[in-house]
Amino acid sequence: MLTSRAYRSPLLAAWLVFVTAAWLGFVEGISYIVGVVTPFLDGATVPSDPPFDMMVDVIVRTIAEVSHPLITVGAAVIIWIAARSLPKGRAVGVGSLAYLGAAAIHGLNDAVLDGPVRDWNVAISIVLTAVYVVAIFLFWFRPQVRRLRLLETDHAANRVEDGSSVDGASGNVHD
Repeated sequence: MLTSRAYRSPLLAAWLVFVTAAWLGFVEGISYIVGVVTPFLDGATVPSDPPFDMMVDVIVRTIAEVSHPLITVGAAVIIWIAARSLPKGRAVGVGSLAYLGAAAIHGLNDAVLDGPVRDWNVAISIVLTAVYVVAIFLFWFRPQVRRLRLLETDHAANRVEDGSSVDGASGNVHD
């Protein structure tokens, strides 16, 4: 099952990365929410408005954690395309930049939106977090998945020209 033939389609691999990143984002979001609630359960002094603070954490975490699979798949596609089409040294460089780009995008939320902006104005922080997730989808995730689909379509077309067949229903290439 863990062979290159099992995962011939890079789109399938992208979906596997998406599901894995979504699960890890979900777990991280739950850990943040539990981190907010735990001190109160241990008898800590309750701040002036804890229900509001907890509600905000739940809202922000729910919105922000959606970005994890989008960021991860975008980087994975860039790395996969680089590994497939570039010489080894350049592919490692592009892959490293994709990884650093994903870390920078993720860090924007943690360092800015969930920090100083939230301390300044909670409502604006929530709105900016939602805009942040939509921007990641539009400018990072979607373009990379489109590139991957184009490459896969071109690859399937080249295989058909070489005498292979393409299953019309699934798009799978058969030798």
